[in-house]
Amino acid sequence: MTDEQTAYNGLNDEFSKHDVVNHCRKEYVRGGSIHVTNIENFWSLLKRGNFGITNYVSPEYFSHSCNEFQFRNNSREDEDKECFEIMFVHYEENLSYKNLINPKG
Repeated sequence: MTDEQTAYNGLNDEFSKHDVVNHCRKEYVRGGSIHVTNIENFWSLLKRGNFGITNYVSPEYFSHSCNEFQFRNNSREDEDKECFEIMFVHYEENLSYKNLINPKG
């Protein structure tokens, strides 16, 4: 779901279920399920998290920050135990202190 911003033109070619709400025409929701509220909420949380807590995220690590907030958002209703188990399932290697402070070697 997107608004009418022209940057989203052509998404119908990539996403068969892409739909648009037209804010310029005072349309904010259609049929109860076509809206952009969820993604706007996600970006708001991401911005507050990155710039309210850390004040800055370098472009090099921005995708990692987005992934973290995506995980937090997608698991917000899970129990702590479930989140802990998910982290271990997706953990691929031992993280040494050396790699933590200098991931490029």
